[in-house]
Amino acid sequence: MFANVGFKGALVVTGHGGGGEHDLQTWASAFTAQFGMPVRVILETEFAPSFPSDHAGKYEISALWHLRPELVDMSLLNRQFEPGSGGRLALGRNAGEASRAYGAAIVTEAIENMRGFVEAMSTQATAATIVQPIPYDPIEQLYAELKQSMPNWVTMKPGLGQPKVSTDSRWKPYENP
Repeated sequence: MFANVGFKGALVVTGHGGGGEHDLQTWASAFTAQFGMPVRVILETEFAPSFPSDHAGKYEISALWHLRPELVDMSLLNRQFEPGSGGRLALGRNAGEASRAYGAAIVTEAIENMRGFVEAMSTQATAATIVQPIPYDPIEQLYAELKQSMPNWVTMKPGLGQPKVSTDSRWKPYENP
């Protein structure tokens, strides 16, 4: 636990938008309220607002290509047309426009904005901010309380216009109305 080793705050950066960031912030706010350690959740695209975000398209592939080039093989892009491949699935329509240079521009902007955000958090968490060591029992209690709110989580509900999970799906038990 970060608070127990001297952290005075935490910035949680998530790449999973679509409402999940709000569920994470609910947890972060509850943690902050109970234990005094500020925790803030930010969607990674908020750090690079000049670039339109996507899912497995130009934005995401470019950023990954810049950060971890060994994980990107653009020669596989056309596999979506192979029989039995499942088609496009989650692949963004503009995936073929991805480039390492575009990724470098995204990452540069994101790092600059993130640096400013972290500096602002630092000035708020002064030396007077004392986070007491947190035992496991109160963490478990907070988890139990928050788990009861699961039916209200955005990530546990179908998105606007998204069909409900079919009754014979193995994922059906996890869907909330």
